Amino acid sequence: MANYKFNLTITHLYPELMNLYGDIGNIITLKKRANLRNIKIKINKIGLNDKLTTNSTDIYFLGGGQDSQQNLIAPDLIKNKKKALLADLNNNAVMLAICGGYQLLGKYYLNGNKEKSKGVGFFPIETIAPGTNVKQRAIGDIITEIIDKKTLEEIKRAYQYKIPTKLIKSLVGFENHSGRTRLLNSKQKHLNKVIYGIGDSEKQGFEGFRKKNVFGTYMHGSFLPKNPHFADLLLYLALKRKYEDNFQKLQQLDDKLEWQAHKFILARYNLNAKI
Repeated sequence: MANYKFNLTITHLYPELMNLYGDIGNIITLKKRANLRNIKIKINKIGLNDKLTTNSTDIYFLGGGQDSQQNLIAPDLIKNKKKALLADLNNNAVMLAICGGYQLLGKYYLNGNKEKSKGVGFFPIETIAPGTNVKQRAIGDIITEIIDKKTLEEIKRAYQYKIPTKLIKSLVGFENHSGRTRLLNSKQKHLNKVIYGIGDSEKQGFEGFRKKNVFGTYMHGSFLPKNPHFADLLLYLALKRKYEDNFQKLQQLDDKLEWQAHKFILARYNLNAKI
């Protein structure tokens, strides 16, 4: 039986309903990368009508879903989970929210049929879909460059590998969404600059948001297996929050295949030289 020095609890919100385009791969990746370092992971699956308990989660994950699924979970998110979730997030719990999950951390999502799903209001964003036509969707590979300075600094501390800085800045994924997201506070900045794809909207050229230790992005596909530096960032932040000075750094892993997958997406659009 393994003698674990550290342990983390991951809460997967609505795993049956919000799990498009391989989003479950993000949970698998976090668990695998932790276990390889002798860090024990407990996964809680929280669905409709389940209550959340504060101070029982280190990392939250909420994936993407179709409009009908977002409409279904939004009232439950507000009624049964919002109070505990916001208390934890404001207390620096770590969270990754993908696509629909990202939208529901904001003020609201208005879909192409003018149906509104109210969000928890943690992020200063609103999302509006222009319509239901497939041509109005943002679909395909997405490549970004991290522009949030705090995030970059923390990644370098968490991911102490001999990787070029330009590569550390890059994120790759797959987007498929109709909503266009905008910041409600002009003083706030996005997490990423879009190099290829749509992101939050065509007009802005940016994507994703960070507040405290909470990250929202439109990157499916799944996101973390192809971005090992970001996976390690989430683990690092959670471990530092929980164990403080008793945790120093993450053991390095062999990420040859992960970076091969990452670079494959860059090469597809001849972006190796630009990143």
